[in-house]
Amino acid sequence: MKYKFPVVEVVQLLDECIVIYDWEYLSDSTDPNIGENVQLLDETGKVIWTVNGMSSDAHWHTGRDVFVGTRTNGGSVELVSFSGNSFSVDLKTGRVKFHSFLK
Repeated sequence: MKYKFPVVEVVQLLDECIVIYDWEYLSDSTDPNIGENVQLLDETGKVIWTVNGMSSDAHWHTGRDVFVGTRTNGGSVELVSFSGNSFSVDLKTGRVKFHSFLK
């Protein structure tokens, strides 16, 4: 599959994949933008969702934070931010919620 921007990580989930784009190639005017650098794509490359919900979370540092990787925790997918926070992600909506500090 061809991606819109260089990627940091791709996680295959049955017929879909989570893509974390390299934030160095994104800006406030790209889609996705620099602060929302994770998308779920179907097998054709169509965007199902772009990660969301960070702006209402006190553990997200808007303007300074990006997602840099994933991890699994009890069978659930979590996104890891540059600042060392782990966020659980709802795979149906892309909405994230703070889970834990990792560093």
